[in-house]
Amino acid sequence: MIDEMMIAIIMLIIGIILLLAEAAAPGNFIIVPATMLTILGIVFVFIPDQLLTIYTPILAVIILIIAAVLAIQLYKRMSPVAPPETLVGTSLVGRVGIVTTMITPSTMLGKVRVNGEVWSAESNCSIAAGTPVKIIASEGVHVTVEEISKEEYDKCSAQESKATVPPITEAKPAKSKNGETAVVVTLISPGLGTGKVKIGDEVFNATADCNIYAGTEVRVLSKDANGVRVEEI
Repeated sequence: MIDEMMIAIIMLIIGIILLLAEAAAPGNFIIVPATMLTILGIVFVFIPDQLLTIYTPILAVIILIIAAVLAIQLYKRMSPVAPPETLVGTSLVGRVGIVTTMITPSTMLGKVRVNGEVWSAESNCSIAAGTPVKIIASEGVHVTVEEISKEEYDKCSAQESKATVPPITEAKPAKSKNGETAVVVTLISPGLGTGKVKIGDEVFNATADCNIYAGTEVRVLSKDANGVRVEEI
């Protein structure tokens, strides 16, 4: 017959298993029952005679509430702030651009400029610099393109220009002090040209050692006539 001690040990084991499952695949919200079972198991391992008393449900409810509140706060911290859709690769599918560096099959050395942004590009055929292209797929900061005619490029460009796009102030030479904070306006990505950051009411060209998405707060590390160098805070 299973006694109180055995029940407590089983609760503790199940709780630990659920915690490990949550750690392996965060986001399933099983951390709440996992925490409750783990804590109850630990408590009743030391005081098994209190397991089947009137205090058990009360203790379980208190632990459940605390675990739920802590889990919600944990998930908020774990969930990254998504960059604006207009600045990520997936939103560029269907848009047109101009090849700035020759695209060669099976490599990502080519580059294409789309709406003022430069992206690494690939294609199943060679495409010379200056050729109009359309984006057919994307992954991260890389896009896959296909060559299009000048007529199709002009038509698509005209349609895109009608869309409402938030205005971006022309970048000015940096006059900010090192250590100031700024907000990224357009994607900053090493090797893909400079992004832009806003300091006060002014917008500056910006570079960084890693990808920094729009909306991210950054710190100014250095400045020169070409812009500022920043890092994510």
